[in-house]
Amino acid sequence: MAIALAVIFAGLLGRAAIDKILALRAGPESVALWAQLQSVVDLVIGVALAGVGHGLTVLVAQAGAQDVQRRLLRAALLSGLSVAAGVATILALGSGAISGWVTGGAVAPRLVAFAAAAGCVAVVPALLTSFWLGRGRQERIFRLNAVTMLAMAAAAYVALPGKIAQSALAAQAVVALVASVALWVWLHRQGDPQKTGVEAKRLLRYMVAGLSIGILSPVAMLAVRSILASALSWGEAGIVQALWRSSEWITAIASGMLWLVMLPRLSAAHRTARFVPELARAAGVTLVASAALLFALWLNQAAVLEKLYDARFSIPDRAAALFLLGDWLRIGSWVFLYALFAMQRIVAIAVGELLSIPLYAALLAAYHDGLGLERAGLLYCLSYAAYFAFNAAAALRDVRPGRAG
Repeated sequence: MAIALAVIFAGLLGRAAIDKILALRAGPESVALWAQLQSVVDLVIGVALAGVGHGLTVLVAQAGAQDVQRRLLRAALLSGLSVAAGVATILALGSGAISGWVTGGAVAPRLVAFAAAAGCVAVVPALLTSFWLGRGRQERIFRLNAVTMLAMAAAAYVALPGKIAQSALAAQAVVALVASVALWVWLHRQGDPQKTGVEAKRLLRYMVAGLSIGILSPVAMLAVRSILASALSWGEAGIVQALWRSSEWITAIASGMLWLVMLPRLSAAHRTARFVPELARAAGVTLVASAALLFALWLNQAAVLEKLYDARFSIPDRAAALFLLGDWLRIGSWVFLYALFAMQRIVAIAVGELLSIPLYAALLAAYHDGLGLERAGLLYCLSYAAYFAFNAAAALRDVRPGRAG
């Protein structure tokens, strides 16, 4: 549990440091634009990590033999890199159009292409993290995450104001390249057979979820910020992003604990009598703790935003309350999402993803005229209420009394 929290805080502190540097040296607009670039990176990584990565964790946790685990890793690297490279190439070729759509031309197309390339390079350490999680080696995940975030924050700190994003992305890519070389050397020394057809077929079914979550969510998030910026301004979009970054200290802890602790446990307990108690325990602890923490954040959100950013980052209390309620519903939906991953309910995962950020983007587009922060917050709540309800129904359908997982 302690090492899982350390992994989460390494990422949170690194992202907070970069956002603080951007806020002080470039203003609210830069925070929103940096988030857009990160969504491009996430789009490339997510295709592999959200599908093949989670599948790798589940199957490695369920596999007993180390040679099978290594073959699963080889198969995941091959399929994950192939898909990510294809997505990165498409993004790079369309970087001019993407820059105009998601940033209004505020970010140069070459930087969008660079973000896509950085995401492709980062796929290998992302899949390595999934492999380590399945083997219960969270301390290695912590070391890799800490080095990555320290390098990105340091690069942002020493960069010129107009080069902060480029420097942080370059640092991320360098660490990923070093990790990739080290992994290649390790796998070469293992001398396992290169044939991974069986493992590749087992992982292939997770690709559907990867294409759904990994593509839909980052693209929808790009659209969300773009719509907010067009209806309000890039400055206000940056302030909403700052609130999300602030609540991320709660949502990321919840998501990280569910991923690092609950997913391996549920995967190992699938089709046993332990599955339902594990799920009930995770749901109870996560929902109660996150509700208390999000309420505390709402009471102190003005001070928190000023501390993490500066006094220009301010949002009305009612709008903040709606966004934070949406975050609580989002956390609740994740509890059942990870249960679905452990249960290998891939179709339900892929379909349900339409009801999260993609639904929010669609609602923002539909109610664009006269859009304000409160309406944006209300639509955020409605989207995640639908996602919560769908995931819960899909997961609980197979854990009725008398059925174990």
